[in-house]
Amino acid sequence: MNLKKENKTPSVIQPNDEKCQEIIEQSFLKDIFTDDLTDIQYNGYEFYGQDNQLGRFKLDLNISNEEVFSILKQLANYALKPFSVKNPILNISFKNYRLSAIHPILARKNNEKVATFSLRKISPTLKITNNNVEICPKPIHALLEVLIKGYQSIVISGLTGSGKTELQKYLVSKMNEEDRIIMIEDNYETYLKEIYPSLDITTWIADETNISLSELVKTSLRHNPDWIMIAETRGKEAFELVESISSGHPMITTIHSDSSLLSLERILKMFQKELDFNEEKMLSEMATHIRIGIHIEKQVINQKIIRKITEVTEYIPTKHGYDTRYLFHYDTNGQPIYHSISVSLFDALNKHHLHFDMIGPFIPKERENEKK
Repeated sequence: MNLKKENKTPSVIQPNDEKCQEIIEQSFLKDIFTDDLTDIQYNGYEFYGQDNQLGRFKLDLNISNEEVFSILKQLANYALKPFSVKNPILNISFKNYRLSAIHPILARKNNEKVATFSLRKISPTLKITNNNVEICPKPIHALLEVLIKGYQSIVISGLTGSGKTELQKYLVSKMNEEDRIIMIEDNYETYLKEIYPSLDITTWIADETNISLSELVKTSLRHNPDWIMIAETRGKEAFELVESISSGHPMITTIHSDSSLLSLERILKMFQKELDFNEEKMLSEMATHIRIGIHIEKQVINQKIIRKITEVTEYIPTKHGYDTRYLFHYDTNGQPIYHSISVSLFDALNKHHLHFDMIGPFIPKERENEKK
């Protein structure tokens, strides 16, 4: 009697996100997070909270470093990530949380070894609403809608914590219902499909595999997108991004930069060392396809944190690179200043049969009679 051997595929052990979430929500951290308090930092002996309204402040917690380190080790174990002398940096995401921790082999307090961490709780909500005048004046909301409906690529610049990701999420609300959107991010942080369940949104997470952001950007072109969105551009994937835009696919991405005036040079420097090209021609090519830069800042006004769009810039290609034109900025007295878009940008937008009656300050004089 011949017995057939049953071929069993070995089960693959997966990270236990539910257990990681349970550890956090049954620990001393469980009641600290609120809708506005989204970040907790621990420097080895003190805890600080980051509140979207109140800013950063010290938390009244008395927890030993040993207990903190024990929790970090548990999280690493359930996330199937090493956290040791040989692997002293832990970066993990689970459920609505994102954790970055440093092992005691690296961190010190009074020259004693301590563990440190930064923990963020991400809310699958949209914090910027239509016509919210705190973020920008109403004419800018109208301009952003026209730019998105007209499939213009946009680079959002700002410093850490300025609100770049929230602005990127908000711009999706201006897209056409039939648009196909591919979002590429390191961690599942934007929750675009949860926020916009009726839209055709595909999300890819680069951090889960050895596949690079560059490869995902290149692959996205084969998936027939109307929009390619990269949560943050910071490396050589910038070149693939420029290539995809050149092929006719609009994109929205964020970068760390001090001003929208500097965004194209910032992107160029990300891949400049990798490739040999004429800088002026490359910048001109980039400005041909990336027409708009938006800068957002975090400001403290009356002891309250406000995130504001402070610049909207148009990039205009030239033979020697590109010129910039402020479409919106504030004067020294904090008053909004508006300038018209270029004729070439107006004509590009007009191909999509848009209504321009809401963006009067931005219509070039040469095209005022064509306003619908």
